Amino acid sequence: MIGILFGLYCHISIALFVMFLFFSCIWFIIKHKNLKRYDTVLDLKKAIILFFVCILLSCIFTNIKNNQYENKNKQMKEEENYTGIISSNPTIKEYHTQYKVTITKVGNKSSNIIVYLRIKGRFQFEYGDEIAFQGEYSEPDEARNDKGFNYKKYLRSNGIIGIVKTNKVEKIDINKGKALEKIACKTQNIIEETIQKNISKKEHQGVLLGILLGNDNQIEQGIKENFVNSSLSHILAVSGMHVAYMIAIVDYVLSTLKVGKKQTKAIMIFFLIFFTSLANHTPSVRRACMMAGLGILAGLIYQKSDILNNMAISILIILLQNPFSLWNTGLLLSYSATLGIVLLTPIFLSKKETEERNRYKRFWKQKIKPIIVVSISSWIAIFPINMALFNTISFTFVFSNLMVSAIIGVIIMLGMVASIPVHIPILSNIIFLILDFLLCILIKISQLFSSMPLSSVLVCRPNIGILILYYSILIFCIYQKKLKRKRGKKKNTKTIINKCG
Repeated sequence: MIGILFGLYCHISIALFVMFLFFSCIWFIIKHKNLKRYDTVLDLKKAIILFFVCILLSCIFTNIKNNQYENKNKQMKEEENYTGIISSNPTIKEYHTQYKVTITKVGNKSSNIIVYLRIKGRFQFEYGDEIAFQGEYSEPDEARNDKGFNYKKYLRSNGIIGIVKTNKVEKIDINKGKALEKIACKTQNIIEETIQKNISKKEHQGVLLGILLGNDNQIEQGIKENFVNSSLSHILAVSGMHVAYMIAIVDYVLSTLKVGKKQTKAIMIFFLIFFTSLANHTPSVRRACMMAGLGILAGLIYQKSDILNNMAISILIILLQNPFSLWNTGLLLSYSATLGIVLLTPIFLSKKETEERNRYKRFWKQKIKPIIVVSISSWIAIFPINMALFNTISFTFVFSNLMVSAIIGVIIMLGMVASIPVHIPILSNIIFLILDFLLCILIKISQLFSSMPLSSVLVCRPNIGILILYYSILIFCIYQKKLKRKRGKKKNTKTIINKCG
């Protein structure tokens, strides 16, 4: 990641810097020859060398990828005739229809370039349709104001080169795409049709589609802003919570059918892969599905699963596919929030379970306190990033998330069940009535907290130095707290041994 950051943000060669650090480490090793006796120091030496080699390689890799993007841009500008394959469902705009298209030919030359195709008017193509078109290619705009929104970086973080505008498209062939992606696109259409058919209000339809599929294209701009200002925008991005509920449903169905444990885990991994395609491969759903998949895979091969290792492997896979994903806001917020929950929640919550006779205290410790702690932990991890990206900070996040937590699980579970087109009519109507009511409450909660004075406070954008200082202090505090706990455990162990002695 350090090498990729150098490749993205530094316009000078990293080679001299890495060589300087590398030879500094070699000098340190030569000076301390007696360290050869200690295996741990030798392991540290190997780790340091490997660390700097990886920095150098990842920086070179990012620069190669950047050059490939520039060459593809140049190639697209030189031609006006293209052949490609539709790679997504349509996004209907006011004056045009937009598709994601994988360009297979630019003129007579073969290629593999992903663009947004904007067709004037209303056109209906399906995933996998091969099309030929003549259009005007335009490179996305960069930030026009200092630290403003950079559309070029945003598209590049999603693997998209640019935009092609056209008036006429000719269909050449069908069924050219991947089978799994085609099934996912058809499933998306079925879910949308089912929801639109059974839920009357458009604003409720859009929010439910956002919750289930992460598709916020049909959500009204005002409602979307309310969710952002009330710190509830994460609900509209498919993440770990959605994946956990999906796994719970699949596990319940398979256990009812009395499927074996190994077969159940294998089926779950397949469902996670399918769900990633269904949610359009957004960074948050890819992180959640990969981490869940690695946890299930560990159980299959009889290994202990580690959350931090799963996070590291998942982000490594994402960055190897596209190093420019580090520009993606969703990826930054998803990983930082998850890391905050993993590292900070155990500090705030004691592992010792005490039996409380008072039911109110028991309810507080088992239900309310964990939700508050998780919200605070994620907020501590992401609020500097929010300040850097959006110039805002929220002081009502705990209360809004606490209120929503009571209904969001029910909405996700019922929404997943209701999206299946085969229903018992009476039961189906009851489910959709409950969903409609809960969605109304959810939208009202977002409106309520969005209108509060402290829900979204404008602040100065911190520079990179302040961010580094903040996270350094945070990591140091976490380390000190864990070290203190380990020392406490050792003292307790020694006390027990002395008493036994």
